[in-house]
Amino acid sequence: MKVITRDDKKHKFRKIEKIGSVYYGSIKINGEITKIPLQQNEIKSLRQVDKTTSTILTVGTILVSAGAIVIVIGIITFDYNPDSNDPIL
Repeated sequence: MKVITRDDKKHKFRKIEKIGSVYYGSIKINGEITKIPLQQNEIKSLRQVDKTTSTILTVGTILVSAGAIVIVIGIITFDYNPDSNDPIL
């Protein structure tokens, strides 16, 4: 979960849970899970981070970009001479 506070600071939590009437954000510090109380009136926005979709989109963008570069290089270096008597194959 990503929390943006009213002063535009970004905080990332593993999860947010409600205990009693208080919300807590869980983060991992030095290998231990720590719960930090959140003030509802200080939260500007709350967004769920989907790691799987984010990873797929990142890898997909890289692959599409690499493919486009290969195609452009192929087009630039292709020697097309229609007047040549040499067979294409």
